[in-house]
Amino acid sequence: MSELLLGAVQKPNNMIVVSDGFRTIQQAIDATPTYGTTVIMPGTYRIEEPLKLMKPQNLIGFGRGTVIVNIAGKDAIQIGNVNPRLMVAGITISGIYFAVVGRTGTCINCQNLHRSKLRDLSCMGGKYGLYMRGSLINEIDGFQASGMYASELPKEVARGETAIAC
Repeated sequence: MSELLLGAVQKPNNMIVVSDGFRTIQQAIDATPTYGTTVIMPGTYRIEEPLKLMKPQNLIGFGRGTVIVNIAGKDAIQIGNVNPRLMVAGITISGIYFAVVGRTGTCINCQNLHRSKLRDLSCMGGKYGLYMRGSLINEIDGFQASGMYASELPKEVARGETAIAC
């Protein structure tokens, strides 16, 4: 297993680096423990199926140096759960550039996602840059996208009184 040094500190046990013997990003995400961190090293990663985050964890990249492209035109990443009775909270995603080839998939598809953070992310292509449904009290900061859709916006958001908190 390769070593990742964070300053002068060795990589913690709950951190998985995609290059640590995993064939796919999804394998690394699945191997990351709850509340752990998956680090995606700089590079361009071509995927054909959406990445899926269904448990509290961190997914960290290195800004525009970490690019994930769904070449099959599907969602680049699906976060949360389509079942409204099963909500997911405590996910942080930062420093990743997502792209979708074509106009059908969504770069970041969030469903029933609560109290999570999307930071320093960019999206290009697809039907939507960011799609959020049934999602509450999330922090979105430093986000650039080609399009955004949010269902059931609270009146405060529609009036522009708060940042998107959908």
